[in-house]
Amino acid sequence: MIDKIISYEENGNGDNVIPMPVRPNGPNWYDKGKQTNLEGILSLVTAADRNFYLQQLTKFHGAKALEGKSIPELELMLQELLSRNVI
Repeated sequence: MIDKIISYEENGNGDNVIPMPVRPNGPNWYDKGKQTNLEGILSLVTAADRNFYLQQLTKFHGAKALEGKSIPELELMLQELLSRNVI
């Protein structure tokens, strides 16, 4: 059996952690002041939900019938199809 020996260099203070340099006048990844763009995230989720409903409903309804519908309306249409055991 071959034993593999891994050795680490110590950086002088007893551990093997490499210090990360701080970028002057630059943003740091660990800054707590950053806020997420919640509106952008929700718009992606809404688009994904809408695409799911349209993908399922276009098999049974025309594109014109689905065009101006909101997500709750699309949900209702899908629930009607499910209640009639069409899907």
